[in-house]
Amino acid sequence: NKKQESVYRISLDVTHRCNLKCKLCAAHVPSFKQPWHPTLEYLKKTVDKMFELIPQMDRLVIAGGEPLVRSDIADFFKYLLAYKERIDSRVEIITNGSILPSEELLEICKMFTREEGMSQGIYFIVDNYGPELSPKLYEIGKLLTEYNIPHELRDYYKDLHCDGWVDFGDFTLKRSLEEGKKLFQKCAFPSRLNLCIKIFDGRIDPCSQSLHCMRLGLYDEPSEYINLFDDTSIEEKRKKLLSWYSLETLRACQYCDGMCEDSKRFQPAEQLNKGESNI
Repeated sequence: NKKQESVYRISLDVTHRCNLKCKLCAAHVPSFKQPWHPTLEYLKKTVDKMFELIPQMDRLVIAGGEPLVRSDIADFFKYLLAYKERIDSRVEIITNGSILPSEELLEICKMFTREEGMSQGIYFIVDNYGPELSPKLYEIGKLLTEYNIPHELRDYYKDLHCDGWVDFGDFTLKRSLEEGKKLFQKCAFPSRLNLCIKIFDGRIDPCSQSLHCMRLGLYDEPSEYINLFDDTSIEEKRKKLLSWYSLETLRACQYCDGMCEDSKRFQPAEQLNKGESNI
């Protein structure tokens, strides 16, 4: 079992709205008729609670949905600036190459850079799904270069990053507990990525697919999520969070097909047809 003294990577969702409708969306955004889109004030309170529980982290990923659909995204990052010394490595923004970041946002992003090369500050990951779905890709890259903001244009169009996307499955119960343990050992989320801790709508989950199972109402497993806003002590919440790094499996592993080396790969960002849904 792994021993973990601090949190490496947190993924914080700021919206589940998106201007794309990807069939194999890892966040399952197209599955819900009314995508979650909280107020700025709610996100600020979430950030406060997050750093109360996790005083220091290596990396914070700002995700969605598509973060840049938020008209107040610059205000969100302006608020996050107060915590920049709590993030050892960098703040990543994952975007789909279809929306130009505003000048206001770019100016705020520049303010995250710390002295003496201690941190990369903000790091943009701009996914390339081809000219139809990511029409602003190179324009975004040019802007980020002009503002001297570290970034990468991640290729999901020709030279497929990680050989493409995976299908997490239909989330029916298909494995025993022991079979789930074997999948957990193979899956990239716990093995290569040292868990992908997700913060969404005031809760923390050790895996985005575990969150999805519970959003679907397949089960409720209190040991596998944390309510940021309940009255449980910070000490108890922190103890639970760190215990996840010693898990042998998640209940979701009995439902999800995982992201493994031998998982079948698919062309990324294939769009659902009008009226089509994942569930």
